[in-house]
Amino acid sequence: MSKSNNSSKRTIEYEIVDDGLAMSSKMEPEEFEEFIKDIKSKRPEIKEKIDENIQKVSAIIKEYDPFILLQSITLANFLTNMEKYSEFTHPGKEIYVEYALSLILGHSKFNIGINTPKNKIEEFITLINEILNDVTLYFATETVEGKTDEIEGKIRFMSLTSYLFLRGDSYKKHHLELVKDLFKPHDSFLKENFDLTTDEIIEGINEIGSQLLKNSNNQQEFWVKVGELQELFRDFIEQDENKNLSIEDIKKNYNNLPEVLKKRKELDALKRKTEKFPFIVEPNDKIPKKLLKLLSSHFGENIPFTSFKKGPCWPTNDSIIQERPIIEYNDDFYCFIPNILFRNTINIIEAWIKEKDESYFENNYKTKSGECLEIKALEYFKTIFPDAEIYNKLFYYITENGERKRPETDGIVIYDNNLFIIEAKGGSFSISARRGSIRALKNDATELIDKAYSQALRTKKYIEESEEPVFEDERGSEILVIKDKKRFKNIYLINITLENLGYISINLNLLKSIDLIQGKEWPWSVFINDLRIISEIVEFPSEFILFLQQRTILNNYAQIKASDELDLFMCFLDRQLDFDDKTLEHYDEIEIPTTYTEPLDRYYNYLDGQVSTGEKPQIDIPKEYEEIVKGVEKVNKKDFTSISTLLLGFNAEIQHIILENIQNIVDDLKINENYNYYFTICIDKPTIGLTIIITTHDNYNPHDVDYYCKMKMYKHKLEEWVLLNISLQEEKVIVKDFKNYKQKWRHDYRKNNQLKRFKGLNFAGFRTMGKKLENNDLCPCGSGKKYKKCCK
Repeated sequence: MSKSNNSSKRTIEYEIVDDGLAMSSKMEPEEFEEFIKDIKSKRPEIKEKIDENIQKVSAIIKEYDPFILLQSITLANFLTNMEKYSEFTHPGKEIYVEYALSLILGHSKFNIGINTPKNKIEEFITLINEILNDVTLYFATETVEGKTDEIEGKIRFMSLTSYLFLRGDSYKKHHLELVKDLFKPHDSFLKENFDLTTDEIIEGINEIGSQLLKNSNNQQEFWVKVGELQELFRDFIEQDENKNLSIEDIKKNYNNLPEVLKKRKELDALKRKTEKFPFIVEPNDKIPKKLLKLLSSHFGENIPFTSFKKGPCWPTNDSIIQERPIIEYNDDFYCFIPNILFRNTINIIEAWIKEKDESYFENNYKTKSGECLEIKALEYFKTIFPDAEIYNKLFYYITENGERKRPETDGIVIYDNNLFIIEAKGGSFSISARRGSIRALKNDATELIDKAYSQALRTKKYIEESEEPVFEDERGSEILVIKDKKRFKNIYLINITLENLGYISINLNLLKSIDLIQGKEWPWSVFINDLRIISEIVEFPSEFILFLQQRTILNNYAQIKASDELDLFMCFLDRQLDFDDKTLEHYDEIEIPTTYTEPLDRYYNYLDGQVSTGEKPQIDIPKEYEEIVKGVEKVNKKDFTSISTLLLGFNAEIQHIILENIQNIVDDLKINENYNYYFTICIDKPTIGLTIIITTHDNYNPHDVDYYCKMKMYKHKLEEWVLLNISLQEEKVIVKDFKNYKQKWRHDYRKNNQLKRFKGLNFAGFRTMGKKLENNDLCPCGSGKKYKKCCK
């Protein structure tokens, strides 16, 4: 399926490929130059329109009731049925309400209580919409001015649009647990300075949301009851016995119906509940007034937002609402966006602590938050790898520039032939960086990603260059001595962040292209709560290892774009991240759609009780095949993850062939249980051979099987071959053993002569299938040749 942009004869083409939205441009250089000139000429018009609309919307704010304006735009953009919610199709946007709130708090003169006409409400909402859309277009075309590097411009724009339109980076349970882990160690400070504890703050924020939800439900229930009464009345007047009655008699008889009397009583009770303004928040035992005051602002306090010299009232300006989104007016409190309180809880409490005692914030809070991040990261790795060796806070000695140093690594995880170096960074991603400030982006990316990457690289270098790497705890006691470092086939560099860096951590290739990441390797930079989700979803270790392998390789391809780590993870579960090279060469960009995470959202909303159903997402492979991969893991033999991830990485067609052959052999073994069976396939991607033997006993010579695998490996000019030994026990397939053959292919006259006499495994008492192979049948080894000219 393809779609073209019609602004030019050959401008930009979009196409759905590999479950992503691909974009390519076929413009000639002169066409592209004309296209850029056209955009550049229109930018002043866009800015002029934005400023004109800002003046119009400000005039409406000054003339009418701000509470009615906020109520209307909130109802238009927030209320949704969670059972039918879709991130991709849901039309509401929090930014509309946030922008309206920022504008209104930047004004101090209103006509509160005045009638606000419907057409003015609609105009207000339309203007807010147009301003935000035009601001996005204005910044999207910023690079045509030539004032910024193309890559920097792309980073700036993606950061800015994420800041404006993307909301929420954690599920409720995960977010609140992280808040507690971060701030409960500081409860004495919070109690002393704010007379609040972490639990009380969380309880208060939850109660604010609950009050507003209850108000909304009462409103909806009221109108449902009104509709039910109207439906009863319609049914009543259509009854034959009522057709000849007067209007007065019909009303009298209708009002005396028991069902009507009951519903009117319910309606009266609801009416009393709906008489108050639906967005008012009332202090109670769970929401102390002192908490509401800390979270509140007054009209006029956001004047810096509306008077910023470079762009008055532009949505990219600093706004008070990120820390104080509640309006306090005449000793009442109004909350239109409770999600801000939930989403920004960490930033809000951090700001309180920093403002009250900056020394405590820098020396106490930041130290403990970093330790908390390390502990949680290793806890999630333990969930993924229950049998792994896990070490926290390790020190080692190195010499740099003639100076002896004792650096620290936050964590090391060892699982089979995989070593994970963990570096956690608890710093914040500044608002200016999120808004696209290149200077702030560079500073924050260096601090949160490159510094962690450099530290992990230093640890890796120490391991690789030391004869026997030794790691100590802080007191100098040996904790880990790596005696056989050659066993590690994979060393992964993991950067855990306390904040979701979003687009920045997803597109590390852009950072490397402007020298914000040094070195030749790719780290995996991941938000702590994304790591938690991944740890809860993966079913077995090899699943995570394969994801990590494919995920880090993805950084080599600048044309693959995603807005969220979990989009990539869910794409992996659905179809893996192994994109076709030809596809990547053909398209300028392939965007991973956000729809991938909808099953994940549904699952966690189900766990939270927000929807009635929700299945746990799983990797899309047959259960029988998954059991084979898990069976390899259970063998627990050196390098087992190399084999398990190899099998897991095969495409669906190869997996089907393997399962089909196994099932055919299982069926034959029911009849000929004393035979040994095998089959062989050669695979193009990766280039490898695979032999699987299946028996009900072990009465065969393993040397014959070794010889067979080595000869097949030589015959097909392959440098790697895998042997999988499966036992059938009570009709259950059990992986007993495996072997991995690796050797550089070289022409060998002796082996050529041996090939002439090579008869496969049939001579050793093995059968390939349940049926007898004829000479002209295709050989089951996968060579494509006839059986008589291949393995007979």
